[in-house]
Amino acid sequence: MRLRVPVLLTALTCAALSVSTTPVSAADAAAKVAVAYVDFARVMREAKPVATLDTLFRETLKVQQSQLDNLYAGRLLNDQERKELETLQAVAKPSDAQTKRISDLAKMSDDREQELSRLQRLENPTEAERSRRTQLSNSFDSQNQRAAQLQQALEDSRTQKSADMMKQASDLIVAAIRALASERGIDMVVDEQVVLFGSDQQNLTAAVLQRMNGGAAPAAPAAPAAPSKPAPKK
Repeated sequence: MRLRVPVLLTALTCAALSVSTTPVSAADAAAKVAVAYVDFARVMREAKPVATLDTLFRETLKVQQSQLDNLYAGRLLNDQERKELETLQAVAKPSDAQTKRISDLAKMSDDREQELSRLQRLENPTEAERSRRTQLSNSFDSQNQRAAQLQQALEDSRTQKSADMMKQASDLIVAAIRALASERGIDMVVDEQVVLFGSDQQNLTAAVLQRMNGGAAPAAPAAPAAPSKPAPKK
C-alpha cells in the first residue's frame, strides 16, 4: 500500500508549514507577507524519498507476515521440528534437499492435524487414542495461542512503524519546503487543502517535488508587471 496522509497528519502539517520562515515583529504586522502553498498529499505520493521509506515498510511487513505464516504452518510440530522448519524457510536459495525437508515437515504437520481431526470424531476411543488426542490437542492449542500473541505483537509493531515512517516522510517534506521557501523569500507556506484561493505562482508543489526527486528546482515565477500609470492630462 502506498502511504496515505491521514486527517490528523494533514492538520499537523498545516501547523508545521504555516510557521513563518522569517521573524515578523508586531510593528511589521501590517506589512505584506509572502505566502505560498503546497499540495502535501501529492508530494507524499510522488516524492522518491517517501517511496523509499514505503518500500522499507513493505519489506518489514513481509518479514513479519512470514514469521506468522511459519508459526501457523508448523502448528503440530514439536519445538525442535518447528525451529528446523523456520531455519530452512529463512534460507534465501534452499538446496533440493532443503526444499524436500521443508515439504516433509509441512506434510508432517498436516498429517498430524488430520489425525487429530479423526481422533476427535471417535465416539469410543481407546486409552491410547485418548492419550494421543490429548497430546495433539494440547500442542495445537498451544501453537494457536502463540500465533495469536505473535499476531497481536506484529500488529502493534506495524502500527508503530507506520507512524514512525509517516513522521520521517513528513519531516523530509517539511525540510524541503522550508529550504525552498527560504531561498525564495517566502514567509509562510500552507497546505493546499486549506487554501480557498491561490494563483499558480504561489504553488510550490512542483518545485518541492523536483528538489526531493533530485532535479533542480525551477526558478521562481516572475511577479506580474505593475500596471502602467496613465499619462497625465494636459
